[in-house]
Amino acid sequence: MTRASSSSAKNTQKSREMKKKRLQRKTGGSTSKKNGADIWALNFFKRTKIRRNGRKDYYYIHKYEEIICRSLKEVERFENDGILPNRKAK
Repeated sequence: MTRASSSSAKNTQKSREMKKKRLQRKTGGSTSKKNGADIWALNFFKRTKIRRNGRKDYYYIHKYEEIICRSLKEVERFENDGILPNRKAK
């Protein structure tokens, strides 16, 4: 292996690691996938609500129980530990 090819291999590996870290930051630390699909998609479906100002709110609704989560972290807590999402009373 030449010097040029070894440095490009290191750069490729480094870029893969950076992409993985970026994905972890974006998804809140979870990069777990099962057969190419997100694991949460087995029990939840995703609803998108668009506000008047153009922002998007994502809701994850359980398919069998009446549970609504507002983030993937809440979904993971429910799936892994059974912790229900908390809502403050108005």
